[in-house]
Amino acid sequence: MHAFDRALTLHKMNDGRLAGETIPEFGNFTGQFGGITAATLLKAALMQEKAAGAPVSLTVNYTAGIKPGAFAISTRTIRLGRTLQHWGLDLMQGDVVAATALVTLGQRSDSWAHAPLAAPSVPAPENVTPLDTSDWKGWSRQYAFRFIEGSTAHLRGKPPLDVPGSARSLLWLSHVDPRPLDFPGLACMSDAFFVRLLQVRNLFPAMGTVSLTTQFHADAAMLAAQGAAPILCHVDSRVFRGNFHDQSAEMWSASGELLATSHQIVWYAE
Repeated sequence: MHAFDRALTLHKMNDGRLAGETIPEFGNFTGQFGGITAATLLKAALMQEKAAGAPVSLTVNYTAGIKPGAFAISTRTIRLGRTLQHWGLDLMQGDVVAATALVTLGQRSDSWAHAPLAAPSVPAPENVTPLDTSDWKGWSRQYAFRFIEGSTAHLRGKPPLDVPGSARSLLWLSHVDPRPLDFPGLACMSDAFFVRLLQVRNLFPAMGTVSLTTQFHADAAMLAAQGAAPILCHVDSRVFRGNFHDQSAEMWSASGELLATSHQIVWYAE
């Protein structure tokens, strides 16, 4: 089984909750990678018997670090309509609520469409050298990062920047072990961007995502057409202030269709 799918394995418990367990392949410095938490919570909603429609929006609030080991997810219906469904979820370790989520599922149909935003013009992924992550651990080893702009590789071993650098990155992103794209995979990728503070300051203080919202613009056919090919990602920030900064991303298909956008608020200790 692919490591991503092992990380998302959930089993129904007698009390109606879903049981899961972290795996080292998707760990980070403090516990479990936030992207895999988002993907797991989305999968938990999609597993519900009354779930209908495709993901439209996912908001995850990270309330505590998810430690290595077992966890449980409880799911509740907020409103189940004919067009939209709203689900609430809590991920718990023992008595601690480690993350909460709101999932919106929607019935998509043929409608008027307009896409004024165009994908950035970039080299093909096969013409971009992947970042060397051979000496890294955890979740970052699971992805191939092909940076066109905004890599931090040139900053390794150098002192903090006196003048803040750009927060913008352009990159092709894909699983190292190829896996066809689906909604949980897209949810995880929406958090698979290095915290902007790293390239803006070349510092690594204590930091972490507080809240992440991903809006899905793709349907099942678009994901099927994408397959396991790399997605093009445009990431940037607007403000760093008072120990928090924003971070937004666009995720584009290989054919130039906008698959998802994400927005998050990040806490940092500096």
